Amino acid sequence: MNAFVLIAAVVFSVATLWIPYSVDMWQQGHYQYFPLLLAGVAWLLWSRAAEMVQARTKPLKSVFLAGLCIVIAMALASQLLNSGFCGIVTSILALWVLTYGLMGWGGLKVAIAPLLLLVFAVPLPLELDKELIVKMQFLASSLASALLDGLHVLHFRQGVILVTEKSQFLTEEACSGIRSLFSSLGVVGVFSVMLRHHWPRAVFNLLQTVVWVILGNAFRLVAVVLLADNVSRYFAEGVGHEILGMLVFVFILGMVVSTDALARLLVYGEPGELMEETTHRRPTPDPGYNRGFDTITPKWRTGLLVSLCLVGIIGLRVAWVSGSAVDLAELANMPIIPAPIEGDLPTTLVGWERGEMQHVQRDVSALLAKDSFVWPLVRDDLSAVVSVDCPWAEWHNLAGCYLAQGWETESDFFKEIEIPEVPGGAFTASELRLKQAGRYGFVVFSVVDRNRQDLFPSWRNLTTRKWSTMPNAILHQIATSLGLGLQTQFAAMGRQLPATTIQILAQSDQPFTDQQHDDVRKLFASVRQELLSSQRWSGAQSPELQLTPVGFP
Repeated sequence: MNAFVLIAAVVFSVATLWIPYSVDMWQQGHYQYFPLLLAGVAWLLWSRAAEMVQARTKPLKSVFLAGLCIVIAMALASQLLNSGFCGIVTSILALWVLTYGLMGWGGLKVAIAPLLLLVFAVPLPLELDKELIVKMQFLASSLASALLDGLHVLHFRQGVILVTEKSQFLTEEACSGIRSLFSSLGVVGVFSVMLRHHWPRAVFNLLQTVVWVILGNAFRLVAVVLLADNVSRYFAEGVGHEILGMLVFVFILGMVVSTDALARLLVYGEPGELMEETTHRRPTPDPGYNRGFDTITPKWRTGLLVSLCLVGIIGLRVAWVSGSAVDLAELANMPIIPAPIEGDLPTTLVGWERGEMQHVQRDVSALLAKDSFVWPLVRDDLSAVVSVDCPWAEWHNLAGCYLAQGWETESDFFKEIEIPEVPGGAFTASELRLKQAGRYGFVVFSVVDRNRQDLFPSWRNLTTRKWSTMPNAILHQIATSLGLGLQTQFAAMGRQLPATTIQILAQSDQPFTDQQHDDVRKLFASVRQELLSSQRWSGAQSPELQLTPVGFP
C-alpha cells in the first residue's frame, strides 16, 4: 500500500474532530498553550528524523494491522460522540501506529520521548479538570491564608475568598494555579526531551514543577492582597494582575532549573552542563528493512481504506450537524425572556411566609450567575431562600459554588421527586446537604430552559452522572451527533436558551430531620410550579422561532 494514501485516509478519518478540539482548548485558559506544545513536538520529531531513519527496523505485520484496526474503531467512536478529546487521543495513537509502520520498533524507539510529550496536549476527560481547579483554588487559598497569618496580616478565609480589613479577594480559576501548572509541565517536558535527560531526572523535574506551581501561586495571592490593600488595586485586576501572573510563571521555571542543578550537584558532586546531551546506544538498523505498509495484502488494503473513508464521511456529517447548532458559549445570542417579578410567588406557600424580592446583580468574576432574583421565606422552625439565577448557557452545578464558599457538600444529583399534594409535583431535581461551622443547609435545585424543559449535563460530566444513565446518555449523544431527529435531554440546545436555575437554600442551627427535608422538597415543588406558570415562562417562545442577538434585560 502506498504510505501516502494510507496516511491521508487516517488524517481524513479524524480531521473534522480537530476543529472542536482546538475550539474547546482555546476557550479554556489553562489549555491555551497547546499550539506551542504541538509545534515543539513537531520540531523534536523533525530534529530526530535522521536518527529514526538510521535506526529503523522491520515492523511486524500483525502488530501494525492490529494498531490500524484499533485506530479505526476509536476514530468511529470519536466521530459518533463528536468528542474532541477522543479525537486527539485517536490522532496521537494513529501517529504512533504510523511511525511504527514506517520505521518499525527501532525508529519508534528514537521517537518515543517526543511522542510521549503529546500527553500534555490531551485535556483531562469527563470534566475532571473542573474538579482539579476547585481543589487547587482551595489549596492556594489555604496556603495564602497561612502565609498571611505568618506575616501578621489580619484576615479570614471563607472557602476560596480571602477577606481583609479593606477588601475581599476571590481566588478565581486562573489564580488557582491551573494555568501555570499545565503550561509549566509542558515547558519542562519539552526541555527535558530536548536535552535528552534520563527518565528519572525528567520525572523528578516534572514532580518538582508541581510543588513550585503550588507555592508560586500561593505567593502570588499573598502579593495581590498586600499590594492591593497597601499600594494600588492595579495589582488585583487587569494588566497589573496579569503582570504578577507572568512574574510567578518565570519564578516557577527559574526554581525548577535551580532545583535541577542542586539535585545534580548532590547526586554527582558537580552541577554539570545544562545543555549536555546524554549519550544513548542507538539501535542497529535491520538490513532487511521493509515498511509495514508494503506487507499488507490487497484485501486488507482495500478494507482499511474503505473503513477509514467511511469514518471520515461520518465525521463530515457530524461536523455539518454540529456546525448548524448555536454556540452555547455565546450568551449574547440568547433571546430575551421576561425577568421575574415579586408577585410571581404568593405571600404564603405550603405554610411558609414570603418576604420582599431582591434583585442581586454580580460582576463577571462572581461564583454565581449575573442576575439573581431572591425571595426570603420563613417558617416557625426554618428559614429558606428561593433564588432564580440566570442566564446560563448550560446546566450549572451548584455544588461547586457552595463548595467554593466554604460549605462541606454532599450531593445527590437528578433525584426523582414526587409530591402528590402539589400540582405538577413529579419532577427531577438535585439535592445538596451542606455543613459549615455549626450551620446546616439543604439545597434543592433544577435548571430549566425558556420552554420549561429541564436541562441535564453532558454525558462527559462524570461528577454528576450516575453510571446507570451513561448508556442512555451516550446513545442520545450519538443520535444527536448524526442529526437523526432525536432531541437529546442531556445537552442544552441553543434554540432553548437561556437556562435558569431555580433553587431553594434552607438553613438551620441543627441537623435537618427527614421531615424537614420533605418539607423543603414540598416547598420547592410549590415554588417551581408557581414560577413556571409566571410571565417569565408562560410567554416563552417555541423552539422553532428564530433567535435574536440580544442580551438579558
